[in-house]
Amino acid sequence: MSRSIVFPSLTIILLIAAFGNISNAAEAILDKGPRTEYLIIRFYGNVEAAYAALKAGDIDIVGYEITPDLYADAVEDPNIILTPVSGQGMYQLDINNNWTMPAYPDTRSPTSYQSFRQAIALLTPKTYFIETCCKGFACRIDQPIAYLHRSWRNQSYWYEDGTYPYEFNPVLAGAAFDAAGFVQGTTVNPDYDVGSPGSAEFFRIHPDTGVTMDLLEVCVRTDDARRLEAGRALCDQLRNLGIPVNQIEASSSVLYPKVMDNFDYHVYTGGWNLGRFPALTIHGLYHHDNYFLGGANYVTGVDQNGDPNYPELNELLENARYPNNHTEAVSATKKALGYFTEQCITIPL
Repeated sequence: MSRSIVFPSLTIILLIAAFGNISNAAEAILDKGPRTEYLIIRFYGNVEAAYAALKAGDIDIVGYEITPDLYADAVEDPNIILTPVSGQGMYQLDINNNWTMPAYPDTRSPTSYQSFRQAIALLTPKTYFIETCCKGFACRIDQPIAYLHRSWRNQSYWYEDGTYPYEFNPVLAGAAFDAAGFVQGTTVNPDYDVGSPGSAEFFRIHPDTGVTMDLLEVCVRTDDARRLEAGRALCDQLRNLGIPVNQIEASSSVLYPKVMDNFDYHVYTGGWNLGRFPALTIHGLYHHDNYFLGGANYVTGVDQNGDPNYPELNELLENARYPNNHTEAVSATKKALGYFTEQCITIPL
C-alpha cells in the first residue's frame, strides 16, 4: 500500500538537515508516524452528521463539541463515552465604537458613548444566555479570551473573582443611559412595563438633537440558534428601557457586508474561534492596524477627527504581542484586558 505525506516546506528542510537527504527524511517520517496504522480522519459538514456516523459505527471518535440534543442521546447510549471540553470559541456582543455610521452620517452614534455601551452591558443577562440560550453548554467569559485561557484574565474584571462591573441590572442600565445624555423624552414607549425595574415610560432622546433618538441597529444572526435567542432577548431589554430598536435578523452572509464591510451597525451577535495565545488573539482582533473594511477589527473605530479611538489600547496590545518573555506577555495581556473592559468595547458572553 502506498502512502502520500504532505508537510510544510519548513518541516522538510528541518528533516533534511537532521537526516542528510530527502530519502532519509522520508524514511524517518514513515518510521515514526502515524502510530495508528490505517488512521483515517474524515470531515463532516456539521456535528450532527459526524455524530450520526459515530452512532452507525462508521467512525470511532467525534473530535468536536456536541449539541445539547446530541448530548441527551449520548448519555443514554452505553456504547458512547463522553468527555468534557472547554473550547476556544468566543461569543460576544460586538459594538460599533465609531463616532458615526453610514446610516446616520450627521449624528453621533449612541454606541460611541462609553456610558451607553456600559448600559448595554448592564442589560446583558449572561446567566440567562448560558442557561437558556445555550442550555448550560457554555462557559461564561467577561473578557475577550477563551475560558480555558482564564489564567490570563485580569482578575479585577471577572465574575469568578466577584469583580465584574456590569452584572445584569436594568436600574443601573437606565442610570448609565441617563449619564450619557440619553434621558427620557415625551414620546410614549409602547414597551414600558410598570412592573419591570428600570423600565422607561418614554423613549429616550439623543443628547445632540433633543428629540427621540434614531433606531439602534441591532444585527442578529439567524444561522445560530443561540445567538438568535440572545439577540432577541437583548432587543427586548433595550426596548423596555426606552431605546428604539431596528432588529435586523439575517444569516451571516447577509449581515457580513453591513457589519464588517460598511461598519453600518450598532450591535452585532458575533463569534470567533480563538487561537492558542490570548496575546496574539486580542492584538489581531482589536489593534487599530486591523481596523479596515473586511478586517478582523470592526469594533474599535475612530473619533470625530478620524483618529483611532483607543491609542492607549493599541500600545497595550503591542506590549502583549511583542514581549521579551512569557511573564511579560501575561502581564501586558492582563493590562490590555482591563482597559478593554473599562471601555466596554465589546461584551464577551
